[in-house]
Amino acid sequence: MQQVGTKSGLSTRAFATPVTQGPVPLSRRHLQLRYVKRLEARRRLAWLGVWLPAAVTCALIGLVVAIGIAAERGALPTAFLSRQADRLMDWSGLALTQVSISGLRHTAEADVYAALELSKTRTLLGLDTGLARQRIESLPWVESARVTRIYPDGLDVTVVERRPIAVWKLGDSHAIIDRKGRPIAAVAADAMPGLPRVIGEGAEKGARALLDGVAQYPDLLARLQSAERRSDGRWSLRLRQGHAVHLPAANEGEAIARAAVLVAAGLADRADIDLREDAPPMRLRRSAGRAPAGPALPLAAGRT
Repeated sequence: MQQVGTKSGLSTRAFATPVTQGPVPLSRRHLQLRYVKRLEARRRLAWLGVWLPAAVTCALIGLVVAIGIAAERGALPTAFLSRQADRLMDWSGLALTQVSISGLRHTAEADVYAALELSKTRTLLGLDTGLARQRIESLPWVESARVTRIYPDGLDVTVVERRPIAVWKLGDSHAIIDRKGRPIAAVAADAMPGLPRVIGEGAEKGARALLDGVAQYPDLLARLQSAERRSDGRWSLRLRQGHAVHLPAANEGEAIARAAVLVAAGLADRADIDLREDAPPMRLRRSAGRAPAGPALPLAAGRT
C-alpha cells in the first residue's frame, strides 16, 4: 500500500509487491522418468560411438573385398577403381601389416619376402596374388605355393618344397635333384651325405624308378653308396663295404629283388654281382682291378 497526494486530498493505491518464486517441487515419479530418459540418451550415444564406426568399417571392408574379387576374376571395370579402393583402404588404417609364411625348410624366409615385393604394396588390394605366387614358385626349392588374402590386413603364404632324392654327379659338377629328376641347386661333392649319389648322363631321369625299387629292400638301400648310369641304359650299384651290383637294362625290378637276396647272403662282400643278360651263368665276376682270392664262386642255384 502507498498513499498518493492529489488535489482533492489523499488517496490510496495498491501495488503488487514482487515475490521470488522457489523451485517447483517434482514428484518422485517425475524424477524417475527424467533419470530413465537420461540413461536412454547415454545408451544411444554409446551405441552410436561403437556400432556406427563398426558398421562403416564393415561396409568399407565389404567394398574392398568385392573390388578385390572382381580384380582377381578380371571383372573390374577400370584400374582407377582399384587404385582408389587401395588408397581408401590404406587411409582407413587397413594397410597390409601381417604376413604368415609356412612350409619352409630349405628356402630362406627372406627370399619369399623378396618374391612378394611388399615394398611395392601397401594393402591387400594392391597385391597381385597370382604374380606373387609365380615369383615364389620360381625359387629353386619351391614346388608350389599358395598366397591367400586374410582380410582386413593379413596375408598367408603356404609353400610346398621339392623333395630331394639324390645328388647327381655329371663330370665335376654336383646338383641335388627331386623326384622328377629336376636339378634343385648346385652343391659341393660332400653336401647332404645322407642322400645317395647317382652318376652319369641320364642318371637324373631314371633315379626315381631305381631308388623306389631299391627302397623296397632296406638292407640294400642302407648299403647303397652310389649308382652309375651306363651308356647302354643300365645301372651299376656301388655298395658300402662291398663290391658292385651290375643290373640288366631290362627287368630292373626283378634284378633288384635278386640282388637284395644275394647281398643279404654276403656274396657282395666277396665279389661283384653281375646280373646282366650276357653274364656267365651261375658265376660271380671278380671286381675289376682286384686280385682274385680264389676260384670263381658258383651260386647255389639259379642263373645270375
